[in-house]
Amino acid sequence: GNETVEFRDDFRGESGTSSSRSSKTADRDALPEYGPDRDLFEALRSRRTQLAQEQDVPPYVIFNDKTLRALVEHRPQTRSAFREIHGVGDVKLERYGDLFLSTIRQHS
Repeated sequence: GNETVEFRDDFRGESGTSSSRSSKTADRDALPEYGPDRDLFEALRSRRTQLAQEQDVPPYVIFNDKTLRALVEHRPQTRSAFREIHGVGDVKLERYGDLFLSTIRQHS
């Protein structure tokens, strides 16, 4: 047969929690509208788009926006520092490290 299941009120959680969480994340990860951080982000995004088109893959396969923001924030100058960025593994370091490091150096 069919059973009726009732949840405790405190178990249901608050409505809107996920949307407020995502907006906090967006606020934290937002870049300024103008300035050197925005310029570098746009340069990295342009480089990513170019590589994605050459490889016929979506841009996020190269690096997602979170990784690009981390590159802007930390501005690594060496391959080992680049490798420490979230979203950069050994394969992406080998494939893209020098190209993205060059872009970062041009904006430092």
